[in-house]
Amino acid sequence: MTPNESVVDYIRSLVKSALRSGPNCFGIDYFEFIWWAYALGLISTDDSIFKNHLRDWVFEYEKDMDEFIPISKLVAAIDTPFSELTVKLKEQYVEYLSEDITRDAIEAGILSSVYDINDYDCSEISEYVESRFSELAITFDKADTELVGECCGVDEIIQSNINSAIHEDQQYEAYRDQRYSTLPVSDAIDDLFDRS
Repeated sequence: MTPNESVVDYIRSLVKSALRSGPNCFGIDYFEFIWWAYALGLISTDDSIFKNHLRDWVFEYEKDMDEFIPISKLVAAIDTPFSELTVKLKEQYVEYLSEDITRDAIEAGILSSVYDINDYDCSEISEYVESRFSELAITFDKADTELVGECCGVDEIIQSNINSAIHEDQQYEAYRDQRYSTLPVSDAIDDLFDRS
């Protein structure tokens, strides 16, 4: 047996062990390892243990964002676009994004310049949702984008923008007041005239 063959055999034994142990032992690293092994041909599409696990990962396992990505690669590799695994994974990811779309949009600075509902343009949210969809290996359609976009609390984002602007103004005023209080009187007067 050549060194390369022994390495491959060792990796195959790791894959078998990983499939027996399940994701609770490995988290995101587990799914990335399974995808890597599958992509290298170390897991067969016909492997019944793998197929049963994949079904469980889609239907039963509660996934976080990082885990959706390698699982979607596995599903896309062995499933057709309208088969049950793909359809279920799409439903789950749409729901996953919909639950936190308002918070995610605020954290990502989407609509950060909108302070009035009349200035709102839904295309920014749509582009953001599409970029999140593009991280997965399965295909989403316009209806999926619209569904997530409709869950976005635009009023909440606007209020967050207003609160942030007020907070920034208060911080600037506090900084300015503190700066002037530490300057000698003549420097503060000179600074005031320099600014006008």
